[in-house]
Amino acid sequence: MSTFTNGLASFYRSLLATGLALIFLSVSAQAKPLSELVPGLLKKDDLVNAARADMVAARERTRVALGGWFPQLNVDAQYGYERQIQPGADTRAPTRQLDLSITQLLWDFGSTNAQVCTASLTMDQANANLSAAIQNRLLQSVTAYLNMIRTYDVLSFSQKSEQNIKKQSELEDALVKRGAGLSTDVLQAKVQLAGAQARRVRANGDLKVARNAYREVFESEPPGYQGLVKPAFPGDMLPSSIKEAIAIALDHNPQLQAAHFASLISKEDVNLTRANEFFPRFQAVLQSKVAKDVGGTLGWGTRLSQHGAIYLPLQSRLYGRKFASGIKKRR
Repeated sequence: MSTFTNGLASFYRSLLATGLALIFLSVSAQAKPLSELVPGLLKKDDLVNAARADMVAARERTRVALGGWFPQLNVDAQYGYERQIQPGADTRAPTRQLDLSITQLLWDFGSTNAQVCTASLTMDQANANLSAAIQNRLLQSVTAYLNMIRTYDVLSFSQKSEQNIKKQSELEDALVKRGAGLSTDVLQAKVQLAGAQARRVRANGDLKVARNAYREVFESEPPGYQGLVKPAFPGDMLPSSIKEAIAIALDHNPQLQAAHFASLISKEDVNLTRANEFFPRFQAVLQSKVAKDVGGTLGWGTRLSQHGAIYLPLQSRLYGRKFASGIKKRR
């Protein structure tokens, strides 16, 4: 019985080892080239998705800023029980009251327009940041993939060089034993062999670093050398001269574009502050109130009012500015 049990356990271990080997081979056989890895990487990358979310949020903030030119509706509804104690007559009744007001901005000397421009520029800046995030991730993926191929090639060359030098060292050693060689040649061959072994160890370490970088970027186990496909050199897509490359960088670099939008946003912030602090704000207001059994008056009551509102934030700001300029002149 124990012999049968041990044999069955050995069979299951062999079957498990075979299954793991088949899984490893299938994973290696399904290795994809760089052109097929990049689209999936950009979809699941956290930094790229965060930049996309920032762009969506900036687009929504643009709609919010544009809403400053649309009328604003305020609704205030009240319901409760009220008791009025008055000389000669007391009232007890459930009260109902509905207040409606519509406010329309007429002109604010550029404040709302500055907010709309700032939101629009912020959306353009978020789009540039998204392009920068995509380009950075593309650069990291291409670098990690090509470093895998390069380190595999360097390790292969180092191993071949070590083997050739080892054969040469054995040949020089055999010649010295026969009396047909020089001991200095043997020593020189051993020095070359030691250098080749050091290069092979260094190449092996570089390959481990490249494999870890591949895991970090693609979040998957790196394939073997046979699973890597060397990309074609895009010579027809490269600029023909340094001047053309500089011109393309100045026109299409997303980091430069984001910095340019940041400077424009700062200018709009100045316009916004000037309009808010030194100029009035003109608004038209329409109000309506419907009430029943409110304030001791039984029955329905309706009141409609139309008026304009002007906000003048001038006095305190101008005074503070004059005070500050006076201190500056005294100094």
